[in-house]
Amino acid sequence: NVTDTLGCSNRDSVTILVFLPPNARILNLPLKICQGDTISMQATGGIKYVWHDGKLLVTDSNIYNPSALIFDTIMYYVEVGNVHGCISNDTIVVKPQLPVHAIAWNDTAFCRGLVTRLNASGGYYYHWTPSTYLTNPDIPNPNTKPDSTITYTVVVSNDCFSDDTSITITIFQLPTANGGPDNSIYRNQTTTLTGSGGETYTWYPTYGLNNPDDAVTIAGPFNTTKYILTVTDLDGCVNYDTVIVYVLNDVILLIPTAFSPNGDGINDIFRISKHINIERLINFTIYNRWGNLVFETSDIEAGWDGTLKGRGQMLGVYVWYVKALDYDGNIIVRKGNVTLLR
Repeated sequence: NVTDTLGCSNRDSVTILVFLPPNARILNLPLKICQGDTISMQATGGIKYVWHDGKLLVTDSNIYNPSALIFDTIMYYVEVGNVHGCISNDTIVVKPQLPVHAIAWNDTAFCRGLVTRLNASGGYYYHWTPSTYLTNPDIPNPNTKPDSTITYTVVVSNDCFSDDTSITITIFQLPTANGGPDNSIYRNQTTTLTGSGGETYTWYPTYGLNNPDDAVTIAGPFNTTKYILTVTDLDGCVNYDTVIVYVLNDVILLIPTAFSPNGDGINDIFRISKHINIERLINFTIYNRWGNLVFETSDIEAGWDGTLKGRGQMLGVYVWYVKALDYDGNIIVRKGNVTLLR
């Protein structure tokens, strides 16, 4: 308000105009941009446009939709002006897909039956051929378990470019492990195990074996045992075979029916000639026809020489008794006759 000297007043006003900046925006680019592509960019929001880093622009940098030749990742910056001279800006990063270089692990070699993992890198997508034995041919690192030597080729790609490389897997065949046929023995007896097919050999368990690290070993287990033979060849490949040694727990006592203690060195002693599965002899007794004891021992290797107190006994039939303990804790009783001859 303004008042003059006569007391009169008058009014005036000022209007301030505020203009909003433009809504500068660069529109989305194509999802796939390859190195060497020429792309068209487009900005909106104003009437005047100035693009910066326009060294790769192939058209005027002062238009809303310039074209650009893309070789590598680059950021573009645009200034947008409206009719009031207000300016705002927007940026965009252009990231092209570059040529790929297929990389795969080196050739390898291993024994048949093992699983290995292939490995490739260098791209977005992968495809292995042939697909034989592969868990998935379309991933960079599938597992494989080939039966024989094989060469795999992997194509590595992105949306624009591809490259390929190969890897050879050499497969060593397994040795033919052979532990021989199963065997049956009586207790206190042995059998020979014979392995073949490789360079080194190991038998397991070592129980009852005289040399478990030789191809040929003597086996005398107390009970039936399954032996596993591990055979290794010069390539380090391993294979296995099994052999069962059956242990019979029958008790065998072989006792002659006659002897001739005449001093000729042939059949002069009457004894237990063979025993199997006997842990201990309790007693071995011999009686004459009148029931008199003429010999007694608890030594299973001892025998009667046909004498009693140093005197030779009469020709004829004698009765013997054997009482023994087997390895299973059973009491074994046998009896029979023997004829004393001259």
